[in-house]
Amino acid sequence: MKKLLFALFLTLIAFDFAPLSAQISAKKYETRAAWLTTIYGLDWPSSTSPSSQRRELKRILDHLQDLGINTVFLQVRGRGDLIYPSEIEPVNPYFSEDGHLSYDPLKFAIDECRKRGMSIHAWVVAIPVGNRRNKLKLGNRHFAARHPGGVLTYNGTYYMDPADPRTTEHLKAISKELLDNYDLDGIHLDYIRYPENTLGKIDRRDYDRKQTPLSYEAWRRDNITKVVKGIHDTVHEADSLAQLSAAVIGTYKSRVPGYDEEIGWNAFGAVQQDPVQWAKEGAIDFIVPMLYRRGESFWPIIKQWKSVMDSIPVLIGIGAYRVLPNEGDWPDREILDQTTLVQADSTLMGMCYFRTDQIERPGTVRYRRLRDENFKKDALPQRPLSGLLDTVTLETAPRITELKREADGLRIKWEADMETPRGLFAVYASTKAENIDLANGSNLVLTTKEHETVLPWSAFGIESVDETKDYLLTVNVTSYDLHSGVETALGKGQVYFIHATLPEATAPDASEIRTGLPVPVPKDN
Repeated sequence: MKKLLFALFLTLIAFDFAPLSAQISAKKYETRAAWLTTIYGLDWPSSTSPSSQRRELKRILDHLQDLGINTVFLQVRGRGDLIYPSEIEPVNPYFSEDGHLSYDPLKFAIDECRKRGMSIHAWVVAIPVGNRRNKLKLGNRHFAARHPGGVLTYNGTYYMDPADPRTTEHLKAISKELLDNYDLDGIHLDYIRYPENTLGKIDRRDYDRKQTPLSYEAWRRDNITKVVKGIHDTVHEADSLAQLSAAVIGTYKSRVPGYDEEIGWNAFGAVQQDPVQWAKEGAIDFIVPMLYRRGESFWPIIKQWKSVMDSIPVLIGIGAYRVLPNEGDWPDREILDQTTLVQADSTLMGMCYFRTDQIERPGTVRYRRLRDENFKKDALPQRPLSGLLDTVTLETAPRITELKREADGLRIKWEADMETPRGLFAVYASTKAENIDLANGSNLVLTTKEHETVLPWSAFGIESVDETKDYLLTVNVTSYDLHSGVETALGKGQVYFIHATLPEATAPDASEIRTGLPVPVPKDN
């Protein structure tokens, strides 16, 4: 199947035919993410006015929710500055001109994501800290001002030195501050690498002084790995359920099996970034290769990542920004086709789009088709973390209180005793058995923060009810925790019978429905 899809993909590229037909994903778990950029106000904010910022973010998140995005990587650190009030670094000037915040943009963003049932990770730009202008503007709290001996300089830009212990300690402190004070699902590292084109130019003498048995490039890779490991330990000490992830260069090494050309821009050789080693050392929970390429290299690169990162999940970064005229001028179908290919592989964690601005615009073809085809059926953002399983419990699980036939579908109402901002309800439907299979992603039809919904007949594979037939409709509602991925469910679900021959009668009361036993229910008029 994969070979067929890839062959079709190449055919489209070669002959510019219509896009691949999106298949409705049967995955129960699929991370559908977007990088929401705050540096230079690229995605948000467009104004330093707090009220404008709040309105703008609500609009962006409304569009992402409507599109089907369930995870946001919000950029909290740009170039040595932060979007929240911090004891460690100054405020991002795009949020405040005078360096003081009248509200907390990060807390506001988290609250708004939770209202929409979205997972949210703090996106931290790790190594670059800007240029002399940044340093002067941000003052003596800027890292380069506080630690002039802890930075490397190249082409007028400052970089935290990965070989200097202060780099690790500083990034650990930011990670701890974030997880101690905010309801985040993880820390997401970006630019966790050496700057490109700097081999032998900025730190060779430092290497020579170390007298290490490692080669120069291996020493550099080891430095980055130690930084990542230090942050990972801090993240899991602060919150054992939080995840550390990293955006990595789109290609692991220059040689990719199945692709003839050598790729110079790669993680291992060009910037001394080795996520394979991170995984071996238990230093990372998942990676996001920034695979901003098109053509016949796309699928072989994914296969390479899958082969070398078989112990942790891989989330594919898709370059939505390449539709911009000055960034490649890709047609919308490229983004759609790449999404379809990623969804066709059950082993991939999902996809993440760079940037938010290029996918959250409702008037575009890519928005409409992603919403109406690729993301038509909901999916849960993540699997339960290691060691945690789906549970069956009476105390916390939602209880269905009403099943009622309406013209457009089956109305379902439920109650839940324990609810948190991290909670989300997952609604399952089936016509095959009284014991609905919650592990089968095909049965998951809806995620919602509400306590009721009308499932259209199409959720049960029925165009419309045939009055001459009998129907057995099984539904279940679970409570899903966005932070841990754990669900709680009550029993087997509830069964609704539509009998063609059953005389009209009063619908069963709530106590009968809560038993979880099959209950004959007549047709409602």
